[in-house]
Amino acid sequence: MKEGLTFDDALLVPRQSPVRSRKEISLRTRFSRRVTINNPIVSANMDTVTEDAMAIAVAQNGGIGVIHRFNTVEQQVAMVKRVKRAESYVISDPYTASPEVTVAQMRQEAKLRGVGGFLIVNETHELLGVVSTRDTLFAAPTDHARDVMTPRDHLVVAPPDVSMSEARQLLHQHRKEISLRTRFSRRVTINNPIVSANMDTVTEDAMAIAVAQNGGIGVIHRFNTVEQQVAMVKRVKRAESYVISDPYTASPEVTVAQMRQEAKLRGVGGFLIVNETHELLGVVSTRDTLFAAPTDHARDVMTPRDHLVVAPPDVSMSEARQLLHQHRKEKLPLVNDHNCVCGLITSKDILNHEERPFASLDGRGQLLVAAAVGVKADDVARAEALAAAGADAVVVDVAHGHSDICIEQTRRLRELLPGGVDLVAGNVATAAGVVALIDAGVDAVKIGVGPGSICTTRVVTGCGMPQLTAVLDCSAAALDTATPVIADGGCRTSGDLTKALAAGASSCMLGHLLAGTDESPGTVLMKGGRKVKVLRGMAGYGAFMGRQEAEASEGTRGDVFDMVPEGVEATVQYRGPVKAIIHQLVGGVASGISYCGGHTITDLQRNAEFVHISAAGMLESGHHDVAVL
Repeated sequence: MKEGLTFDDALLVPRQSPVRSRKEISLRTRFSRRVTINNPIVSANMDTVTEDAMAIAVAQNGGIGVIHRFNTVEQQVAMVKRVKRAESYVISDPYTASPEVTVAQMRQEAKLRGVGGFLIVNETHELLGVVSTRDTLFAAPTDHARDVMTPRDHLVVAPPDVSMSEARQLLHQHRKEISLRTRFSRRVTINNPIVSANMDTVTEDAMAIAVAQNGGIGVIHRFNTVEQQVAMVKRVKRAESYVISDPYTASPEVTVAQMRQEAKLRGVGGFLIVNETHELLGVVSTRDTLFAAPTDHARDVMTPRDHLVVAPPDVSMSEARQLLHQHRKEKLPLVNDHNCVCGLITSKDILNHEERPFASLDGRGQLLVAAAVGVKADDVARAEALAAAGADAVVVDVAHGHSDICIEQTRRLRELLPGGVDLVAGNVATAAGVVALIDAGVDAVKIGVGPGSICTTRVVTGCGMPQLTAVLDCSAAALDTATPVIADGGCRTSGDLTKALAAGASSCMLGHLLAGTDESPGTVLMKGGRKVKVLRGMAGYGAFMGRQEAEASEGTRGDVFDMVPEGVEATVQYRGPVKAIIHQLVGGVASGISYCGGHTITDLQRNAEFVHISAAGMLESGHHDVAVL
């Protein structure tokens, strides 16, 4: 009888070896005649051993998995496909979707296929955009792909024959490895998490325009008249646009003096001259009135219709660009078959979109903007006026958002505001406060009681919550309803923004960090030989006095001695253009996401791990033991 041996019955005999390191050993072998693997590990085709997850892991580590057959053909085929799609040099047949599919359908399909996103294409398979997990994170199930996708002009693409090294260089060059795209509110998406605070020394139209042009969003303060705030919102919405749908027009009978006054008031450089039936007669620009007499009429100085280049309302951006370049014009009026004005495209707007591809824009190419209102009865009319002016979101702003008066105002505005205008409310610092405002119908909640640099609420009232704890608690409470939370206050560095986002905030509202810039309201002063600007808390005496001026113009006035201030007035160093500040903040946050092993804010939140540091650890975190130059 032949002797039978097991592995336990034998040993290999050692012999002299020329090998100096195990790295010299190759385990590359054949699984079958034409299938080569990098080590001899094969996972067994057992239903308790190998399905797609095991096959992926074994192959990723050099072996191969054999998926068991104790399932339906469709199930086994699906497992094989998931393994084959888990990694690839090029995915030759990426999953695509129509722009009309809903978020609910995409989530279901993504879960079924085990993917994180879809390319959005039209009927002829042309690329329209991309939808990834972060785009649908806070979206409503009924939203469509077209509403949440990253559009084609914000993507980096390459030809089919691109090499791996070229692809890697493109991804790195365009910083697509880190995305700061996030939600300000349920339907308002911004390209970085910077929100300028609704303070009268921080955000008016100039700041809102600059912040939106650089990827964030500004919230225009409410300490002014309704007319003033509405005018600011309109200036932001008109600052940039694919097409100006309602360009400023004038009669041929108006005088140059009247046009100059109106142009200064509206912040524009010219007018389309039309007759009673809105037919285009000509254009008046700054150069036409430069040497004109104040009493001259528009008909005398305008560039007449037959000297203009016009286009139909459905002209594309590329066609408009070509026309303006070909004829060396700056303005392209859009007219219908009856010569009636339908819109206006300017060379400035085209250049703006080319130079600032990551600006925060709405569907019409206009800059995103939000505006604040209070909780008084007359603030309802203010909110309706702001919505009519084009505000993308209305922010109910009160120091204690977890109060009956704030909740009631939120419910009231939710019923009155158009469906396309998001509603944000705050401030709160507890999970219960978040739940109360979500139940009232908000699309985002502002978090923070007392963390601001000029806020003294915690000292004066003894109430508040440390900001990191507040963001952790509040974001957890908002998670089930996918309601974004905004960390308002407490951020002194870009690192603080990263921590707030990691704790669950979708964006960060900044006051002190953006104050003192060219775009913040106020005059540059000299103090101690240094240029400074004023920053004041909205619950302080200075802000109260400013409100009195606005209320006096509307027929009401309070008594300054009745208030108990919860904020101070201070100065901050003059810092120049806000663009440079935003660039540093965004760069710091992007690096923070990378340090935490992520590519997106969602990755940051998923990977975040906090540790409590000591005073010595805090000292060690900054520069130390050196003399700073």
